[in-house]
Amino acid sequence: MLKTNENKKEKRWHISNKHNPQLRDQLCQELNISNVLANLLIGRQIKDVSEGIKFLYPKLDHLHQPFLLKDMKNALERVKKAIVKKEKILIFGDWDVDGICSCVLLMRVLSQLNSNLNYYIPSREEYGLQSELIKQFHKESVNLIITVDCGTSNIEEIVYANSLGIDTIIIDHHEPKEELPKAYAIINPKQKDCKYPFKELAGVGVVFKFIQCLLSSFSKSSNNLKLINYIYENYLDLVAIGTIADIVPLVDENRIIAKFGLSYLRNTKKVGLKVLLSQLNLTYEKLSSKNISWKLVPVLNSAGRMNKTSLGADLLCIKNSKKALDIADELLKLNQSRKVLLQEGTSLISQLFFDQVDLYSEKVIVITTSEIHSGLIGILANRLLDAYFRPVVVFSVDGDMAKGSSRSSGNFDLVKALKYCEDLLINHGGHKNAAGLSLTKENIAKFKTRINEYAQTQIKDEDMLPELTINCEVNIRELNMSLVKELELLEPYGAGNQQPIFLLQNTDIVECRTVGSKANHLKLKVGDNYQEIDAIGFNMANFTEYNLSKSSLAFHFNINYFNGAALPQLQLLDIKPKNVASVQPSGVSS
Repeated sequence: MLKTNENKKEKRWHISNKHNPQLRDQLCQELNISNVLANLLIGRQIKDVSEGIKFLYPKLDHLHQPFLLKDMKNALERVKKAIVKKEKILIFGDWDVDGICSCVLLMRVLSQLNSNLNYYIPSREEYGLQSELIKQFHKESVNLIITVDCGTSNIEEIVYANSLGIDTIIIDHHEPKEELPKAYAIINPKQKDCKYPFKELAGVGVVFKFIQCLLSSFSKSSNNLKLINYIYENYLDLVAIGTIADIVPLVDENRIIAKFGLSYLRNTKKVGLKVLLSQLNLTYEKLSSKNISWKLVPVLNSAGRMNKTSLGADLLCIKNSKKALDIADELLKLNQSRKVLLQEGTSLISQLFFDQVDLYSEKVIVITTSEIHSGLIGILANRLLDAYFRPVVVFSVDGDMAKGSSRSSGNFDLVKALKYCEDLLINHGGHKNAAGLSLTKENIAKFKTRINEYAQTQIKDEDMLPELTINCEVNIRELNMSLVKELELLEPYGAGNQQPIFLLQNTDIVECRTVGSKANHLKLKVGDNYQEIDAIGFNMANFTEYNLSKSSLAFHFNINYFNGAALPQLQLLDIKPKNVASVQPSGVSS
């Protein structure tokens, strides 16, 4: 088994120290909120009341104008030409949930405008847009390829498509290299000369901007508001799923998309999506960003991980309830198979870790295997990252070739790290904290040396220690149902907008016991003469070996629904017993 951070006392606590009493008082007065919520807003870089209003009460009107995206006009003109001339259009997506939702979103819109249309989701082995696939599309008389959630790094492939007379439009959000493909149009907010004000859209978010412009250009109605509402009601649910799945920061536009998209998802009209949500018991009340991430996304992702890449897109496109049920059942079975393989892969990766990794000399974990399903290496890389708090690359070897999945956190930028190793790689692409790569088997050892050489200049020893960032110190009298209701205004939670972590210092522990069938959970009652409140620490029973009186607690604050009652509860994340360590709100404690 992989090491887990069982020893909670080893975590460093970083206490946010962004105090601005004047702004806090102004936010409290003009927004009618508590000191706690005002401090949380300040910690989220809110600088004035108007920004606070936009954050707490976002509106769809706050979305940026899509025509600000570079090449939007060129892309629209080419697609309209293809529609008028009934040219064959091929939508080329990625296999992950962002790619699937991007593909389905564009497919649903273009199918209303052009019947000469198809989509292709590549397998993991095909590794995106390849020349052999383009040759196949040429034989099928494809005139226009539109890539979604991919394409920015396909320089040679686009040249080949051009040579065959196939135009290409790239709609993507991945980091561009210095040289861009010579496509007919590239819509990517991360291009250096793109003036779009928000750079962190998911792939599906960029596609959403394109369809807004496309449907507007075809609309014969003078009622622009009616068209806008139609677009939101019919498509924002898919945009929200892809945005949440891709773990882009849920700030600015992404926050608006996720918040309103979840609302539209609760009333979705998409047959396949309704069937799958029902199968997962994701009812109206349970459709949160957390449940989308933990329940819906893994099932949709299982198609790509188990090499049935089009299955998720098929489900989201389908209009027949019976067929939708069959596909949903197949996806659920694939997900169960994935879980079994993942359990086996976790055991194997643990052994490989001890055989291949030297934590004393290597700051980046690099593991090579030919025995683990290539669809699982990303998940295993994530688990290693969580267990050892340093960047990870896991390679799956097939013959002379190796495909890798890398994960990072903190300040180690995988895009820059892979560029440093670029001469050893065949392909690479992705984000700061997650990227894919491929290379020959013989270059793995050189890559391992090179990326660790780079890491020596980027990663300090303390960066590899687990850290808990605490957002706000509170006293027990502030922990009430009113605060729980206020905290709902911060949702949906996700990357860049994490659920707040609170601190109670030197707290009286009234009661302490273990609970659960294996007695592995910790149950506390904390309080003073004024108030007592329950606390639960999952898999934290080991803390009973300490004297917990006057401990400092780090926790989420939420509601516990039990026997029809709704009561406030601390969900413990870590404990610092008084006799082990103290907490200094001004910085980091050991």
